[in-house]
Amino acid sequence: MLILVLKVFSAINALTSLFLHYAYQGMFQDFQIVILAILATHMHLHLWHADRQLHSSDAFMPIHLSDMSSGGRTA
Repeated sequence: MLILVLKVFSAINALTSLFLHYAYQGMFQDFQIVILAILATHMHLHLWHADRQLHSSDAFMPIHLSDMSSGGRTA
């Protein structure tokens, strides 16, 4: 989805630079910056929530080296 949005913005940006006046190019570029900032924020929040779910899950239990003992080894 994000790749499609980026391709559409690139195509519109190229078309506006070819066919429209400079004022419209600037207006569209400002709009593009706002939309891309919103998409980046949405993606960041999604990854943050996924990371929080991963760390609160019982399926993922990190084992620290300080917790491991060498008592289970046989020589």
